[in-house]
Amino acid sequence: MNTEKDLSLLVTRLEKLERQNRFFKILGVLILLAAGATLFMGARPLDVLQAERFVLVDSTGQTMATLGPDASGRPGLSIKDKATGKERVWLGMWGQSEAGLGFFDKSERERSRLGITTEDVTRLSFYDAADNQKAWFGITNGGQPTVSLWAPDLKQRAWIGISEGNKPAVAIDGPNGKSLVWLGVYNNGLPGVSIYDSDEKDRAFMGITSNGESGVSVSDSLGNERVWLGMFGGTGGNGSGVSANDSNGRQRAFFGIAAGGQVPRGVLYNATKQETWSTPNQ
Repeated sequence: MNTEKDLSLLVTRLEKLERQNRFFKILGVLILLAAGATLFMGARPLDVLQAERFVLVDSTGQTMATLGPDASGRPGLSIKDKATGKERVWLGMWGQSEAGLGFFDKSERERSRLGITTEDVTRLSFYDAADNQKAWFGITNGGQPTVSLWAPDLKQRAWIGISEGNKPAVAIDGPNGKSLVWLGVYNNGLPGVSIYDSDEKDRAFMGITSNGESGVSVSDSLGNERVWLGMFGGTGGNGSGVSANDSNGRQRAFFGIAAGGQVPRGVLYNATKQETWSTPNQ
């Protein structure tokens, strides 16, 4: 009987030891898994896929697009031409701090770019096949929206935009870069057109003057008005005609309808603006 009791006690102790052994084995595995997970999470954040470069290929293995740095180390997305494999679109960084979207022709020459320059100027530029800028649309550092056009000599020849004082205007430039024609709203808030010579001196004007007269003014190379054709008498005047001045800007002749808008009149003046001749019965 004692032998049977001892044998039963021994079996019970062995079963207990076996259960304890299984428990410690499971605990050890859990500890190892926890330690490994901790090391993994410490080395790489969750939900983040890291790589230096991603390449998109078609079913034949041909590269269609790449996401990563270019040859100069600038990050961006490059889209390739399926037929030639050449870059046609680049979205990313240009230079040191310009961000933009560029489009290239079949020879990989840049033809258009939309972005923000290093001076924080937003712009859309167009280039010819020789990589010369020919058109520009954007907002200047001063906040004025503008459109600029360049001639084959790489000089700006036309400008459309908002000038200083928030006045809309159009400017046409000569080959020396100086304005030849200016159309817009002047500082007095009134519209007009100015024509300049090659030295950018005002030689002709058509518009409304500050005193309300509308007409055409022609000036000499010194800037003196020599001819005025238009309305006379200010805002409320209704006289019209042509007035001629000498080189000192003094009126010497008038032909037209006198103030009042009814009587035709012609007058010649001397240097002190005294009438020397006038139409009869005036």
